Amino acid sequence: MSPVLTAVFRGHEGFVVVVAATVTYRAARTRTSRPGILALWVSAATSLVVLTTWTTGGIGDSAVCVVNKDILEPFRGSQGLLNAGMFVPFGLLGVMATRRPALVALLGVLLSATVETLQGSASVVGRLCDTSDLVANSTGVLAGTALGVILTRFDADREKRLAHRTVRIMVLACCVTAVAITATWLFRISPHVVERTVSDVEASQDQRNAIASAVRSAFGDHYSVESVRFTHGEGDDGTVVAALSSEKNAGAGSAELTWPDNDQLSVNLVPSAVEKGHSFRVPDAPNPVATTADARRAAVAYAERYAPWALESSQLSVTPLDAGENAGWLASWRKWEGKVLLPMRLDVQLEKGGRLTDLIARNVPDPELPPVRWKIDRAWTVFERHFAGGLEGGDRQEPVLLAQRREGHWRVHWLLTVRTPTDHYAAVVDASTGELHSPEHIPRTAEHHLEVTP
Repeated sequence: MSPVLTAVFRGHEGFVVVVAATVTYRAARTRTSRPGILALWVSAATSLVVLTTWTTGGIGDSAVCVVNKDILEPFRGSQGLLNAGMFVPFGLLGVMATRRPALVALLGVLLSATVETLQGSASVVGRLCDTSDLVANSTGVLAGTALGVILTRFDADREKRLAHRTVRIMVLACCVTAVAITATWLFRISPHVVERTVSDVEASQDQRNAIASAVRSAFGDHYSVESVRFTHGEGDDGTVVAALSSEKNAGAGSAELTWPDNDQLSVNLVPSAVEKGHSFRVPDAPNPVATTADARRAAVAYAERYAPWALESSQLSVTPLDAGENAGWLASWRKWEGKVLLPMRLDVQLEKGGRLTDLIARNVPDPELPPVRWKIDRAWTVFERHFAGGLEGGDRQEPVLLAQRREGHWRVHWLLTVRTPTDHYAAVVDASTGELHSPEHIPRTAEHHLEVTP
């Protein structure tokens, strides 16, 4: 819809629909026995065009359309169902007006395809082209068409179909439209293929059970999970997220569990400095916890009761969160195989009163690892080749060999970082193949957002 028409009719879109219906009725009342139904059908089509292509006043991404590989996604949310419902009247009224269900279905699908093509090719429309809308809209058209076929089966007037000459003209128009749509997609629109467009969805029962079990293992029956959601990552991977509440207090904090491996649980509880009664009192911990030695005993007391898997052959470090031990302590367990940092991880953060406020637990058995074939000098060469001249004046940080799972297999990687006066560069290099993964280039002003510590 052009900006000129928008400027004239903004706020009066209903007037455009009424005019279209009125003109159709006057033109058809001497040519068909169903001018009213035909006028309603045209008004339904006009409404759809107005609603879906009338400019929002903004500028959208020109010549880009999102191609969603998850075909069923629009039917798992309210927006997709609303889109489908919006196109049902077009199919229903079209069949009742023409008695040509195949033609109506073709027109409806082409209408939806035209709308998405306009949204993708005309930035002034200010709307997003998305194949999920095409799927939902077309489904609505087909559902309305099927409903129209059912209703007209018992209509004595069902034989009065749209004239063959009119049908031929409309089919020719459909062919021309299809060619125009195809040409636009070939020469104008760039498809952007995604696994899905909705990343945050309601968690399944299996996901609810998994995070509830993980929280129970970490804290006994002290917390329960609520408002469980699933955030998609790559492929089927993602994160299960839940709000936590205790018997006496809602809003105690939040928990996240990796899915589908269930390897890592992360928990953030409201500290006592913000509101008392939410953080976790560790059984058998010293009371009060006033020194780093006390914090070590409290951390061990927690691990012995709730995470004994982290104690075997691991190293524990306890460090104050500030120089004066006023903010609490961080206790971390790590395991090493030679110089390789293994995936097992347990971090607990304790506040000054000895209560636990944060937890990261990654209970992963020690994997079998391939040998290190790419020594550190070759790894740095791969790293510097990737970032080209951006590392001038930079300082290499201490490299770390760590085990990471990639494409279902555990491999050894070099974690490499370089700091320059203005930037921070990081990446991992496969120590078996020399492949570089997860390159990061972050300005030093945003460095606090980057966690490179394994």
